[in-house]
Amino acid sequence: MISSSVHIVLVRPEEAGNVGAAARAMANFGLTHLTLVEPRMRRAEERFKWARGAEDILEGARYTDSLAEAIHDCTAAWATSRRSGKLRGPFLTPAEALQRVVPEPNSPVAWVFGPESTGLETEEISLCTGVVTIPTSSKQPSLNLAQAVAICTYETRKADLGDSENPPKRLASSAEFEGMFDHLEQSLKLIGFFKPSTQEAQAKALRRILHRSHLTSKEARYLRGFGRRLSRLAGLLERKP
Repeated sequence: MISSSVHIVLVRPEEAGNVGAAARAMANFGLTHLTLVEPRMRRAEERFKWARGAEDILEGARYTDSLAEAIHDCTAAWATSRRSGKLRGPFLTPAEALQRVVPEPNSPVAWVFGPESTGLETEEISLCTGVVTIPTSSKQPSLNLAQAVAICTYETRKADLGDSENPPKRLASSAEFEGMFDHLEQSLKLIGFFKPSTQEAQAKALRRILHRSHLTSKEARYLRGFGRRLSRLAGLLERKP
């Protein structure tokens, strides 16, 4: 069951009613894991008014101080956004995102939603596996937070009801990916791989490529070992007369 592994992550939610309605949508479609990152709700107690039948989800919600902390053990985290930009694409629909990953029971997958007024920041999106957008009318493209959660949870439930022939993958967690990438990036810097003028853009491009690959834990360890060997090579070259 995919839904048992999927987490809903709300980053800096502002409206208590939206949080409550999101919890109710989760209950409608069989999801139970809710994480709130730095909630900024006014009249927070009102969230229970909008969560009829889903009070237990609100009571059991996990609170974190950062998105990185919220998704550190997730094998995939899909950022939701409707804003375009070269650092945000390519965009997938929720159904397409679910087809990319078949989670294992103990390998969480997250739908990540940003604040109602601003959405997710670019740096937060860069922490995620990819970007999901929900196709809407150009006349009214913006969805309410709870509506977006309802659509993603519906797609999750629909994926549960369908038959998947894809074998589960033991994917690298967010923490494993970040540890590998930090090590690899530093190693590439040591050998002069990046151009000083475009170093940040090159690193972000490499991050996107590796995220799209949906690395397994074994592959992440292999790349980390590759980075370690590069570092040793750089040290040998520096000592060579």
